Amino acid sequence: MLFRLLFTLALLGALIWLWRRSRRANTRPPQGEPSSETMVRCARCDIHLPQRLALQQHDHWYCCQDHLQQGPATRE
Repeated sequence: MLFRLLFTLALLGALIWLWRRSRRANTRPPQGEPSSETMVRCARCDIHLPQRLALQQHDHWYCCQDHLQQGPATRE
């Protein structure tokens, strides 16, 4: 009788452990590209955009070709 009770408890514990382990594996974030990017500010209009989309000239970043041609904005 005692053996049957211990066996049932061990089996129940193993099932709970496997269930929790499978739930934890499903909630992990996907491995891949990092979620953050380097952001830069357009020297003309001060909009922020990812560096990979920006255009660079010397030490300045721009959001589009028009702003690149106009150059940095003059600040008062």
